[in-house]
Amino acid sequence: MRWCSTSLLVGVLFLLGAAEPDSGSWQVTAASLWGGAGDEAGEAVAVDAQGVALIGLPSTGLLPTGVPLTDLGKGGLLLRLDTLLGAPLGVTSLPGPVTAVAVAGDGSVFVAAGALFKLDPAGTTVLWSGGPAGRRIFPDATGGAWVWDGGTLTQVGDAGKILASRPAKGRDVAVDVAGGRFFTCGFNAGNSKKSGNPVHVPWIRAYALADGAQQWHMWNFTPTQVDEVSDMADSHPQRLCVGLDGKLYMFGDSDGGNTAYRHDPFILGKDLGPALAGIAFIETWKAFTSCRLLFACCIESASG
Repeated sequence: MRWCSTSLLVGVLFLLGAAEPDSGSWQVTAASLWGGAGDEAGEAVAVDAQGVALIGLPSTGLLPTGVPLTDLGKGGLLLRLDTLLGAPLGVTSLPGPVTAVAVAGDGSVFVAAGALFKLDPAGTTVLWSGGPAGRRIFPDATGGAWVWDGGTLTQVGDAGKILASRPAKGRDVAVDVAGGRFFTCGFNAGNSKKSGNPVHVPWIRAYALADGAQQWHMWNFTPTQVDEVSDMADSHPQRLCVGLDGKLYMFGDSDGGNTAYRHDPFILGKDLGPALAGIAFIETWKAFTSCRLLFACCIESASG
């Protein structure tokens, strides 16, 4: 989630809920204005098992009247919001800008705010702090968490001690704690030796958490290779997440329909098989005009 503005309105928060179970339609159930006159942005949000949203906000944001404030610093704010009632429950101020929030299985809250903070489920008491802040937080199974700063994935153990670090460069990262692996995504830019045309070739890679060894690499092709099978639409994986089912989910885009996403990620130009036969996905090449397409896919995390 991200919101920003350059005028008096700093941001709008939308909480989306299904209009009816299994209906496939969604509607806004709550919306609120937030902030002051500055150019501000917030990008951190998580929701706990009770439906309470924990939202990172700029420290200069206007505090809601009558809402309890816990003062732990002056750098950023963590708002607790009841998503069913749309009512703020409390605000915690922290020493640094809030760049990531995550909720552990026991309800405790991890916040990246200049450092990594572990808070109680109410978000008002610091249980410990230590290690780096980052853009993503992934609670582990031992009371600590993995934190990603855009280039390095660091494990911070319970009590704030750094236990391990792994190189993890890319557009985004996701961690499969149960499966013992992590994933990165991005794209390589280059020119085809066949036609001379430029292209962005997507990639997703999996690594072992234990030692950082690479396990698999999707779309490990050169610009010339994708040109040979006419997959010349610039394609960009943007976000990764591991679902409750243990599978990896990728959300990305392509600038046109002749994208590498439409073919097997390990065998150049090979069809994806009968599972996707007869659906529009395998006919994206019919989008002859210049357009940007959204892609979302579910990936078997062990094999790619």
